[in-house]
This record gives sequence, structure tokens and C-alpha cells, in this order.
Amino acid sequence: MNLTNKINMARISLVPVIVMILLVRTPLYVDYLAAAVFVFVVGTGALTRYITRSHKQITNGNRFLDRMVDKLLILAVLISFVEMGRIKAWIVIILVGGEFAVSGLRAIAAGEGMIVSPSRWDQYSVISQSVAIVASLVRDFPLGGGNIHFSAFLFYLAVLFSILSGGEEFLKVKKFFEN
Repeated sequence: MNLTNKINMARISLVPVIVMILLVRTPLYVDYLAAAVFVFVVGTGALTRYITRSHKQITNGNRFLDRMVDKLLILAVLISFVEMGRIKAWIVIILVGGEFAVSGLRAIAAGEGMIVSPSRWDQYSVISQSVAIVASLVRDFPLGGGNIHFSAFLFYLAVLFSILSGGEEFLKVKKFFEN
């Protein structure tokens, strides 16, 4: 097992830790602890991508594992947020459903020998979800004195990006459905 896979396995092991921190609500500082663990796991993901590229160890397995850890982390936190009442369930349903749909489309394409790279919309969705999670944990604030908070705005943006990503992914593989 190479270094990036070892780091990714350690990242996976931190997913249940952050869920436990979020759902076992005792002291007030747990949001900051959860944010620190989240940022650490996201940051080590960036580190694994850097190591993989700089050592020319890019494989489909590395790509898959790195992406899976990021998605598992984000979805675990979002589902925890639903339990905590911090996010509307419909937002998480769309984001989770989008992930299943895109993963299914990629699996179909892979079965036909085609590797589908993540779209820019997918990357924007992941970034907006990550920033929204940290904002929600650390210090959320209303936008323009209104009722919508910064993290909610970013989650709505993530939904839009997720829908655009799914559409783009479908267009990439639609030829497999035309036969």
C-alpha cells in the first residue's frame, strides 16, 4: 500500500470520529473541535492529491479512494446536521441522490471502458459544501441582515452545482443509453 492510500485509510477512520463529536453534544467547544477535524481531513486530502501528482502515482484506485473519502466525510457531516436540525433534509437528499446518480453513471461508463473525470461543477459543489460545513460549525452569520445564513446560501449553491454536475455527467455518458 502506497503512502497516499495509507493517508486515505487514516482519513476514513476519522469520519466516525467527527460524527461522534457532532452527535454527542456536551461542551460548547465541540463545534470547533468538529471543524478542526473536518479541516484536517479535507486538508490531508489535498496533501494526498499533491503527493500523488508530484510522485506520478496517479491511478484510478487513488482517484476513487480520495474521492470516496471526501464524499463519505461530507455526507456523514451533512446527515449529522439533519439529525442536529442544522440543515433541511431535502438539501441532503438532493446531494446524496446526486452522488448516487453520478456514481452510477460513472460505473456504467467504466463498464464500457470510459473513465469520466469529475466535472468542474462537482468540484464547485464539494468546495461550497466544505466551506458551508465549516461556516456552520464555527461562526455562521446572516447575509444582509436577512433570514438566510451564509452556510445556508452555500448549501443552496451546492445543490445548484450538484444538479449542474449531474447534468454534465449525464451528457458525457448519454451515448451508452442511446443503444
